[in-house]
Amino acid sequence: MRSMKEICDRIRAKFDGMDHAREQSLGLSRKIIRHSGDAIKAIHRGEWDQAGALMKTTGGLVDEVNAILRDFPDIYYSGYVGNAQAEFAEVSVLHAVLRDAAVPSPRDLHIDDAPYLNGVGDAIG
Repeated sequence: MRSMKEICDRIRAKFDGMDHAREQSLGLSRKIIRHSGDAIKAIHRGEWDQAGALMKTTGGLVDEVNAILRDFPDIYYSGYVGNAQAEFAEVSVLHAVLRDAAVPSPRDLHIDDAPYLNGVGDAIG
């Protein structure tokens, strides 16, 4: 039989892990948004290499958030991750359209469908 202390310690450890994952993913999501915005600005200036480099870095950040939150769907679906994914989708679609390249899918970008569609809508606007 487990003691109440053991049970509470296990729960506390889980919550500590969730808190750490939330803090990490929140910071990374902010970077995704910032890098996506910087890439859009680079696209508008015709700085394609700069935009491509920012997008590559941003894709890595998206993958990092996905890995951090793999075991924490409550945090993943809380809203801020989807907002960051939408920004990444926007710049990725805009870049592809303006470069006459294949438009990436949500699967290609490692993001969910709803944020992808939000990003497509923003790219069109």
